[in-house]
Amino acid sequence: MSADFLLDYDNSDPHEDWNGSRGALHWVVDFVADHVRDEELAASMKDFVKGGYGYFALSFYTPEQAAEIVRVIREDLKQGVDAAFPSAEDRNAVMQAMTADLIDKAGRWGKPS
Repeated sequence: MSADFLLDYDNSDPHEDWNGSRGALHWVVDFVADHVRDEELAASMKDFVKGGYGYFALSFYTPEQAAEIVRVIREDLKQGVDAAFPSAEDRNAVMQAMTADLIDKAGRWGKPS
């Protein structure tokens, strides 16, 4: 089942949209929740995962919280994915590719197009 992560809340148009599996989305949101500095944000993200939702948008949160989510994706997600889904194992290629795409899109977030 597919899921969407909308990287909105910046001043660019159109916004980036990451499409992955629902399992990948939940893993990413859970990982990010474990690494954000804002406890209220972390709890809200954990509730998202528990709810099993398939659509996540940065605009669900304040601009500061959205920036914190993007910071974790840019700075921490690659290391987390490598630890949980080692690229040396062929079965992890899809997760590696999906998250690399999200990291790339997060790298452009907030920058003029």
